[in-house]
Amino acid sequence: MSKKIFVCICALVMIAALAGCTSGRASVAGNMPPPTVPSEFDAGEQTTAPLATEPVFGTWAWQDDARYHLVLNEDGSGSRGIAPATQQFEWTSPEPGRLLIRVHTAWEYWDYTSVNGVLTITSLQLDNMTYSYSRA
Repeated sequence: MSKKIFVCICALVMIAALAGCTSGRASVAGNMPPPTVPSEFDAGEQTTAPLATEPVFGTWAWQDDARYHLVLNEDGSGSRGIAPATQQFEWTSPEPGRLLIRVHTAWEYWDYTSVNGVLTITSLQLDNMTYSYSRA
């Protein structure tokens, strides 16, 4: 694993800890209202359920370290991390190729492609932040 990736993962873990995230598989979806799309990324109509096509749903293993999983459940819940230190979140896809993730009250905005069993996400907020995952 490169030093840059290690630093990014450490930063995400620290942010999660400061935000009050816990490890384990506790459901965030049961404690929060369904996600809505922030106005600056609105596709024209507010959405409260994932609209992504089936190939995005499921468990994905990060190509740089297969122990790290990204889970996108069809009901809009999800998790990411290396078990047992996983971070729970809610997600939605207001339009094909757009992924919005909400961790507590913070939003992350991603573009995605899913081709030949590879999911690639690219941050719309941070330059040069792209991750690729294979079906787990």
